[in-house]
Amino acid sequence: MYLRVIACEAICREVCHLAARSANVIDLQFLDMAAHNEPKGGRKTIQQALDATPANRYDAVLLGYGLCGQIADGLRTRRHKVVIPRAHDCIGLLLGSRARRAAELAQAPGTYFYSAGWLDGRKRARRRAQAPESASLPAFAAYGFAEAYEGWVRKYGPERAQILLEETNAWRAGYQRGVWIDFDFLRPLGMEKEVRAICEREGWRFETLPGDLGLLEHWLEGRWNQQEFLTAPPGTRIAATYDDRVIDSVPEEGE
Repeated sequence: MYLRVIACEAICREVCHLAARSANVIDLQFLDMAAHNEPKGGRKTIQQALDATPANRYDAVLLGYGLCGQIADGLRTRRHKVVIPRAHDCIGLLLGSRARRAAELAQAPGTYFYSAGWLDGRKRARRRAQAPESASLPAFAAYGFAEAYEGWVRKYGPERAQILLEETNAWRAGYQRGVWIDFDFLRPLGMEKEVRAICEREGWRFETLPGDLGLLEHWLEGRWNQQEFLTAPPGTRIAATYDDRVIDSVPEEGE
């Protein structure tokens, strides 16, 4: 098949690893993780990428997202057949299923998951903001947060920026466990050590979990069973279902 992938950069390394081994011809496009900061704006970014994809060129467009804080809710397929995993976020994609993600969170609700894409995104955000690795910027900062923090420093000064930092990140109190999602092809990069150091600074218990590329592999190879994937035909809208299906497609009026 000839496929177009539009995916979050959070899964860039894993998708590229699988695409390089695929018999399908796959055109890849990765979008900034900062799109998650504001779902409405992120949805617009994804929609623009979908709409810019030429009609009748691809057998399908694969969206590398889960529901992701409602970012996928309301996307319009328009001229393309769109395939998207039935997942809540990229954690389910990297662990191989939404069921495994749910089981891990049921076992330890205060778990923060780390992936190669998360670390890469954090570094990109710091580079864009020209922000050095510093004690004043939290160890878990990512998704453009570095730019926001540096903006606060410039606008309000370091003391007020520190107060805003603490208020914005009060959610940290709910976490006790940091988990590195491990893949053998990433081990030479030493990323596990980075996550271990983050968890030590945060005072969280560090663990590793083996990742599972099975779901992403099925997605790229065209094995789209209804339980794991939504295959949305042209002229439909992706909608959150708030049940075990996670998402579904509904007819789009006027399309």
